[in-house]
Amino acid sequence: KVEEVVKPAPPIAANAGDFDMDGLMTDFPTAKELERFVFDETGIVLNLKGRANKLKYQTAMDVLNGVEVARQESKCLLPQV
Repeated sequence: KVEEVVKPAPPIAANAGDFDMDGLMTDFPTAKELERFVFDETGIVLNLKGRANKLKYQTAMDVLNGVEVARQESKCLLPQV
């Protein structure tokens, strides 16, 4: 008998769906501030320093809104231990 493995849902922020690119760019002008906010809201660690603005804010917004972000594609998610 083969059992189906259920993939856990990614952690999302309490206000998921309320975040937009302009708001994040205004409230968190540096990568460090944005990384900290995402961690505080979701527990997910991001590595956004040195990334293009559009990529870092899009990745942060996706994580906050509960959209699954592939680790290899984004290169912004740090490995979970």
